[in-house]
Amino acid sequence: MNRIAKKVGFFVFLLLFISITLADRAEAYTYTVSLPTGAYSIYYDWTGGIAVGYNVTQGYAQNLPMSVIYPNASITVPDDGCTWQISGFVAGSKWNSLDDTYEPVYRTFSTTVTTSGKFSGYSPKTATDAANVAATNAQNAYNAANSAAANAQNAYNAANTAASAAQAAQSAASTAATNAQNAYNAANTAANQTIYNGQSAAYWAYQAAQGGTDTTPPTIQKVAGQNGATCTSTGTFYVVVQATDNRTGQLQARAQVDGGTWTGWYNIPQNAIPVSLSSVGAHTITVEVKDAAGNSSQATMTAFRV
Repeated sequence: MNRIAKKVGFFVFLLLFISITLADRAEAYTYTVSLPTGAYSIYYDWTGGIAVGYNVTQGYAQNLPMSVIYPNASITVPDDGCTWQISGFVAGSKWNSLDDTYEPVYRTFSTTVTTSGKFSGYSPKTATDAANVAATNAQNAYNAANSAAANAQNAYNAANTAASAAQAAQSAASTAATNAQNAYNAANTAANQTIYNGQSAAYWAYQAAQGGTDTTPPTIQKVAGQNGATCTSTGTFYVVVQATDNRTGQLQARAQVDGGTWTGWYNIPQNAIPVSLSSVGAHTITVEVKDAAGNSSQATMTAFRV
């Protein structure tokens, strides 16, 4: 008996669980209209009626199912989370048993309800919501496609701009290289055109200003040791040269010892020319003086190393 009782208890629990679950998942809202009931000799017989619902949220109307189970009339509304205006009537007859007479009667009703939105099947609201979601998704897809197309066009334009800039840079580089080559050639031409017979244009302009080509060598007036010296004990001897020329311009002089290597050119009379006396005894120092035209003359002196 205990085992049977346990099984019966389990099935009762299961049925209650299923009932509660189904109730929680109800897909319709029921609006109940209370109908008049008889008293004493008055009896009512309610046979049916009409109910119309207007969905305020979605903006449409539809007939609503009605069932009459005395003493109530039940109107079924989709539990779709919308606000409904419900109106209609219930028809029937009233019987007076005292005089055995019948007369038609009507019970009208009108109310506004907002359902909780537990409806999980098809309804105009779910269809409308689904259509709106689909439309939104379609618009988003359309916008994304337009954005992608715009981005692609921008990338294409940027690539064309970069290609044009690269072409312009290449053309500018080629032009710069050509201009540089032309400048180099022009500089070489100018340099060649300013040299004649080994002399610069400035030299020939100077000669023209002096009245023609200078062929007169300078005149050496003095060749001596610095401060009148004639000997040295260190091996280095400084030669002082004084000279004049028939034209203005800087005179230069150089020296050699005993027919050896010439020194470099020194402006005179500003500078003394250093020479090396490599051994003890007398040495012959030869001095050459030249003018701006290249005319030169020579003179000698003797110096001693002690």
